[in-house]
Amino acid sequence: MPKLRVERIIEVKENIMDDKRKEMETFVAEIERLTNDISDIDCNIDINYNKLTATVLNSNDIYVLKEYIIYLENKKLEIIGQREKLRVKIDTVKAELFELIKEIKMLEILKSKELKIIKKSQNRREQKMLDELASRIDERK
Repeated sequence: MPKLRVERIIEVKENIMDDKRKEMETFVAEIERLTNDISDIDCNIDINYNKLTATVLNSNDIYVLKEYIIYLENKKLEIIGQREKLRVKIDTVKAELFELIKEIKMLEILKSKELKIIKKSQNRREQKMLDELASRIDERK
């Protein structure tokens, strides 16, 4: 039996799903990396605050440390923004995956109905051939 169009569409949808899953895995890995970067920046900020408070520094050193801490805090905010954008992308991909799953389920139902129709058509043809054969046998008698 030739491959049904529905089966081909299902294959294409499943390939798209695989691509979306890989894309989501990439986003999750990127979020983990960004989260690690944020924790590293937090540690670095704490270390520099401790330097400010623990030792006696001249005004130039204080200014440099203060500017570096401000830079780190801005960098942290930038990374948090990137992480939030990735979370939005992940939510979008999840929604797309959900829609693909629904479409595949509908296509599976359509495929089963199509197979039933094909089987019913084949049964009718076979029954017709058997009826013709039976009528020919009756004519010979």
